[in-house]
Amino acid sequence: MKRTAISTPLLSICLVLITSCCSLASSFCPSQCVCETRPWYTPQSVYHQAKTVDCNELHLNNIPRNISSDTQVLLLQSNNISVVTTELRTLVNLTELDLSQNHFTQIQDVGLGNLTQLVTLYLEENQISNLPDFSMKDLVSLEELYINHNQISLIGPHAFFGLGNLLRLHLNSNKLMAIDSQWFESLPNLEILMIGENPIHGLEDMNFHPLSKLHSLVLAGMGLRKIPSGAFQGLEYLESLSFFDNKLTEVPRDALRALPNLKFLDLNKNPIIYVQAGDFQNFAHLEELSVNNMEELLAVEKHAFSNLPQLAKLEVYNNPRLSYIDRDAFRGMSSLRTLLFHNNDLTLLPHEVLASFPNLDEISLYSNPLRCDCLPTWGPVFGNQSSLKLLETKITMCASPPNLVGHSLQEVVSNNWDMASNTCLPVISLTSFLPKLNVTAGQPLTLNCHAVGDPVPQFYWVTPMGDKITLEVVSPALNEGNTVSKKHRMQDQGSLEILHVEPEDAGLYTCVAWNTEGADTRSVSVIVDASNWHDDRQKSNQQRVRNTTGALVIFAKVIHAQSVVLEWKVYNYPCLQS
Repeated sequence: MKRTAISTPLLSICLVLITSCCSLASSFCPSQCVCETRPWYTPQSVYHQAKTVDCNELHLNNIPRNISSDTQVLLLQSNNISVVTTELRTLVNLTELDLSQNHFTQIQDVGLGNLTQLVTLYLEENQISNLPDFSMKDLVSLEELYINHNQISLIGPHAFFGLGNLLRLHLNSNKLMAIDSQWFESLPNLEILMIGENPIHGLEDMNFHPLSKLHSLVLAGMGLRKIPSGAFQGLEYLESLSFFDNKLTEVPRDALRALPNLKFLDLNKNPIIYVQAGDFQNFAHLEELSVNNMEELLAVEKHAFSNLPQLAKLEVYNNPRLSYIDRDAFRGMSSLRTLLFHNNDLTLLPHEVLASFPNLDEISLYSNPLRCDCLPTWGPVFGNQSSLKLLETKITMCASPPNLVGHSLQEVVSNNWDMASNTCLPVISLTSFLPKLNVTAGQPLTLNCHAVGDPVPQFYWVTPMGDKITLEVVSPALNEGNTVSKKHRMQDQGSLEILHVEPEDAGLYTCVAWNTEGADTRSVSVIVDASNWHDDRQKSNQQRVRNTTGALVIFAKVIHAQSVVLEWKVYNYPCLQS
């Protein structure tokens, strides 16, 4: 009985010792690492306390062994790890694993086989080159995958199999040359996709069609030149879209029509030349729009922005050649609060522009070559009775006339200085008016002429033949049916169109912009390349007669029923030898 009595206390002591040993083992912290409980937020921003092992930046070649099995967050950023064998097998409670900035070349070497509770995985800035099919199939709880800034050039069609709960995927800054919609068939709940900075040859129709719950798409820095009209089919719930730093020369409005719930659109840093009528139209939910840092942008044309009832912020800044905004560029934008127009080449904003925004709170105009001689335009907007806030007033300076250079616009308007003029002569934009233009015979030609002034300028053109072209009067040309057609066509914004350039259209064209205060003129020399020109019309249909010496050329300019208007020119051709 005594042995039994003695054995029972001994057994209890052994159990205590074993328990203590196990407790010590479970709380083991690797050398140099920091082990503590830290705040941790889920992708849905839910707060938790998580047992964290921080081994960042320790130059480790391997994951330390004997990490506590109840570890939830393991941080191994900026080490020299290239392969994982069995080190992660016991860490079944891991919810976050950071292996970014290591030396992995294959996803299979990361050892992801037993991490069924993992929510967030960081693998950016490694050397991973491909993602084979089913390579992440055990990560059934994964919601965030950061695998950007690698060398990935190949992704298997079923590489993301098993990631049905994934919400965020960063694939940007890799070596992908094409996007395969099959990748996304395993990602029915994906909400955020960043796939920019890949050398994609181009988008295709239905590229993102399986991603019916996608909210945000970033296509930055991909060298995209065109967007197919069906590229965004299936993305009815997309709210945010970025085309930052691509090669788009026009707004991809046909493709954007497939995005009825778009709220945020970024077109910054694209070589778009004109924002044209209908480019931004009927976006019922659009709240913020950015059209910045465009080196080639010259003008915002009539009805470019229309029916944007929820747009609250519009950014059109850092466009060094933007000198013209049409007075009717904006319609149906009653919710706009913030308008950023700074650091462009604007001299004047037509008062109709600002009148388009009845609820505007603030505007920026600094770093523009502003004309302060147009008080009827600036006064009602920035005068003492106005509630509109002009941002950075101290650096919003006058660039002309000479007597106001160095004074702030707000100062001039508030004091209604006598030295400020009430006249506002038309000024034609130099940035949109080239002195010389080359065109190939047979091609269409548009000569743009943008001018600002108050009253609103009117336009006419003078052709090399001396014809005056207005909106009401056009020069005649003869077609094959011997009826008068419109060779030149002028638009109400001042542009002149020649639908079919011929060699004789070469010469000097002059645009005249005028109002009741005066006029401004600019000329462009049109050079026609006729090297491949073939005129198949018969001489009789051309209504042109030349003498055999080539010294006299007679043109039949206008033919009436009983008369003809002739024009002739004498050329000093060498005499022909018989």
